[in-house]
Amino acid sequence: MSRIGDISTTKASTHSGGHHRLWRMILGVLVLTLAACVPQKVVTQPRLLVRIQNEAEEAIPAQVTLYWWEYPHRRQRGVTVAPTDLHGTVAFSETIATEVMMPLVPHGVPAYNWSFCVEAESYKTMIGTVSSVQPGETVEVTLTLHLDPSVPVCEDYARLSNHPGTPVDEVEFSGADVHGVYEVDAIAR
Repeated sequence: MSRIGDISTTKASTHSGGHHRLWRMILGVLVLTLAACVPQKVVTQPRLLVRIQNEAEEAIPAQVTLYWWEYPHRRQRGVTVAPTDLHGTVAFSETIATEVMMPLVPHGVPAYNWSFCVEAESYKTMIGTVSSVQPGETVEVTLTLHLDPSVPVCEDYARLSNHPGTPVDEVEFSGADVHGVYEVDAIAR
């Protein structure tokens, strides 16, 4: 009789040890998972000053559309539309959010970029991208528009992402990277 009790006691302690290992493994995975989630402050809209001028460096009235998108997924996250003031300037306020990043997961740390689109009556439409903005930074961009009929594409985010048109190399900017600036060609419509 004691032998049966010994066997069952042995089986119970072996079975119990397996549960402890399983719980330790689950706890370890949980700790690693939680440690891999890192809260990070991100700029959801940069403090951006865009000055629109003609070739004579005179301010011109325009409308600026600013798209916020996430890379590598190229998912649109937001859009803001604003007119220029009497000085040809539009100012976007900075907004910051805290998001959870997962550095141990592929594509778990997205990058954020902003595409701008400028439309002004009787001037070529211009598009471009702002990236690498840090919290607290002010980005300043001066764009010189050329006379020609405006191509209304600013409402079509998918169209903007194809960067249609003629590249513009001479853009004044500070505070971040500004790249992919194009004048939209009417035939690229």
